[in-house]
Amino acid sequence: MDIKTNTGGKPIAAALPGTAAGIGLELPLATHRIFLTDNPKARVGLPEILVGIFPGAGGTTRLVRKLGAMGAFPFLLEGKLVEPAKAKSGGLVDEVVAEPVAAAREWVLNAKDADLVKPWDTKSYKMPGGTPYHPAGFMTFVGANTMANGKTQGAFPAAKALLSAVYEGALVPFDTALKVEARWFTHVLMNPSSSAMIRSLFLNKEALEKGTMRPVGVKDQRVNTLGVLGAGMMGTGIALVSAQAGMKVVLVDRDQESADKGKAYTETYLDKGMKRGKVTADKKEAIIS
Repeated sequence: MDIKTNTGGKPIAAALPGTAAGIGLELPLATHRIFLTDNPKARVGLPEILVGIFPGAGGTTRLVRKLGAMGAFPFLLEGKLVEPAKAKSGGLVDEVVAEPVAAAREWVLNAKDADLVKPWDTKSYKMPGGTPYHPAGFMTFVGANTMANGKTQGAFPAAKALLSAVYEGALVPFDTALKVEARWFTHVLMNPSSSAMIRSLFLNKEALEKGTMRPVGVKDQRVNTLGVLGAGMMGTGIALVSAQAGMKVVLVDRDQESADKGKAYTETYLDKGMKRGKVTADKKEAIIS
């Protein structure tokens, strides 16, 4: 497309009806506007780093140019998956609506020339937070590098390759940055450590969750009711997470006072969650009951 005249430019929107992770977000990032369903169960993010690689297909380059390194690193280096509200506030998507397809269609029909140009394609574009040689940007990369090495001890090649792709890509034009990202992505794929992580953390884990190693004739067994002996610190913690998972929990201790104290821990925990807006009154009632 000719940037000066927008000749031949067509508005392209992405409508996400549910969870969008990995390539499911990388492709939408290449469009002009992203519409996500207002479904609290939907999750959005780039979790590739958790299985030994990092976001490719331009996902790393586009997200950094859109959010800046500081804004993008939590999603790129930690693989966070977030609900719709946080996806919008974090800049992963542009709109959260009840009907994403209808909203995307309406936007396409009314899009203006200015809507068809990505921010980094404009002459006035400056990377949010600064490039690596900008004072603020420099400190971002120093901190990210330190954090990555502290958490991985240099044993996971994807984190280092990601940082290299972002750092080098931020110093060159967008099209060249895509090539830089692709080369570092290929470098990671060719590394035996990453191949082993993909096999263990993704392929084998998925197979295990589907029951591949379950003995023949043994049916899937799910826990519906859980008994916890002892309402101390560990017992109350187990009771809490089990109730949050929807299990019926029987908390037992040497006397009623100790058992009541153990149950009260869950109520106190949920009250704090309500103050932070992370727990609703209905959810608290359901867990306590």
